[in-house]
Amino acid sequence: MMAGLCAVANAYSHLNSVSLGRRLHVGDVGVISLLRSSKNITSLCLERCVKVTDESLKAIGEVTCLKQLVLRGCYLITDLGLKYLANKDLKNSLKFLYLDECDRISDTGIIYLGQMVHLSVLTLAKCGVNIADSGISAISKIPNIVRLVLARLINVTDTSLFDIANNCLKLSVLNLTGCEAITGDAVRAFADRPTLSYLTLYSCHNISWEDIMSSSAFTRLNSRCKIIGDDQRYNQ
Repeated sequence: MMAGLCAVANAYSHLNSVSLGRRLHVGDVGVISLLRSSKNITSLCLERCVKVTDESLKAIGEVTCLKQLVLRGCYLITDLGLKYLANKDLKNSLKFLYLDECDRISDTGIIYLGQMVHLSVLTLAKCGVNIADSGISAISKIPNIVRLVLARLINVTDTSLFDIANNCLKLSVLNLTGCEAITGDAVRAFADRPTLSYLTLYSCHNISWEDIMSSSAFTRLNSRCKIIGDDQRYNQ
């Protein structure tokens, strides 16, 4: 598979969109060869390429025109890999980053992402217990975030969501499914954010319908934002 990928890279140096999702034999050698040969890639999907490590991210970080990067399920990636992404040329072009199920990353790596000011979509679903408030607060420094997925980050609390509400003024879609530590206070913090249009609250067990509806802030939010969760009365 790696030899084949290298051959493709050499033959098609003009490629701008590459999807290698679920190719279990794709690893660092193939990815690095691809990037060396194809200088114009704007979209790269490595979803569930389980042999991809931080070495691939080191090469990806040097790409100057990549706009979309899918690393969902690449579980060998660590904070060092995120540092490579954030500290090189990529930070000036990347807009869409999917890191779901990369459970070896932590707040340390997420803090590096705060430097990637052009990001508009960031997904961190099921990234494990080592991502908590310090990492999510760092994300609030990214001014162009439109869609943020924090599903199943059980150590994220109201504290970092207050920062997101106060600083991510373009945020339109927020997924908090399974964020068990957050409360109604976090939801109410978004009440006066006119851009928020879709909020997901499944399995947020510390948020109750009665708690939220007791606030006039929720009424303002509910009037313009689609809110879905275990209690379907949210949008009545």
